[in-house]
Amino acid sequence: MISKLNKLSSWLLVNDFKKESLMVNNIILIKESEFQSQREKDLMLEAAKKVVRERCKSLSGEEKERCLAEQEEAQAAAQRLRRETEQQPQQQQGQPQGQPQLRELDAKYAKWSSVGSSDTNFHKVEGGNNLYRSALPIQSTEFFSYLKQKYGITNIVNLTRTGTGREAEYVKAAGMRYLPGVTLGTHPPNDAQWKSIKTYLDGGNTLVHCTHGADRTGAIIARWKIEKGKSNPQAALQEALTYGFKDQDQVYNKGKDNEIKDPNRLFRAWILAGRGRGAS
Repeated sequence: MISKLNKLSSWLLVNDFKKESLMVNNIILIKESEFQSQREKDLMLEAAKKVVRERCKSLSGEEKERCLAEQEEAQAAAQRLRRETEQQPQQQQGQPQGQPQLRELDAKYAKWSSVGSSDTNFHKVEGGNNLYRSALPIQSTEFFSYLKQKYGITNIVNLTRTGTGREAEYVKAAGMRYLPGVTLGTHPPNDAQWKSIKTYLDGGNTLVHCTHGADRTGAIIARWKIEKGKSNPQAALQEALTYGFKDQDQVYNKGKDNEIKDPNRLFRAWILAGRGRGAS
């Protein structure tokens, strides 16, 4: 905390305090800064006012009067800040008490704190309007709230075969929209499902996921890119492969009674059959 105070105090010392509004802006900066506790804010406010007092001593005439006026304005702003804090005892930095700060959530959900993780297959879709793809998200309201706060994601499209139990409940509790009725296996979506999925993708601020974020998710994103004119079928398929979409040599349950050779053949054909805008 001391290093934070020293850093901001230095900033205050080198700035010109001739305008009354600047001191008020510094108070606002303190209020909205990374200083989380009320004591940190109080200490920083005192440091700011001390800077003004010391500067006033070195002045004379109209400049001194102006400086003293700035000090009075700063004190009034500090009092307003304290009243606001007292009137909202359950709020701190815009968040309810007890709710983790974003930095704490970044540490808790480290594998999701940035895009590009191979563990989560979490990536931003190029050409989309804040569109993301991933493997199965962590199943909790807190986590979906984190995605909303961190990335601006407000919609979830779940492509898993049977869903994940309470995911819809968690998503809605986080204040997000959830697309129901899309339970893909090894078959592409039917026309009604595809229309619903495209509505979410076109609208943006959406995360599309399956279990591994590779096959079903890969097919959906590839076909969407083709139809939006953002890629061609071959390029879209190649991109899907880089995110784990299985090629023709893949065999599920090899040697077992339910062995499936090339389980992505229907998805692959669906991708390659895609046509972009204006295509005949």
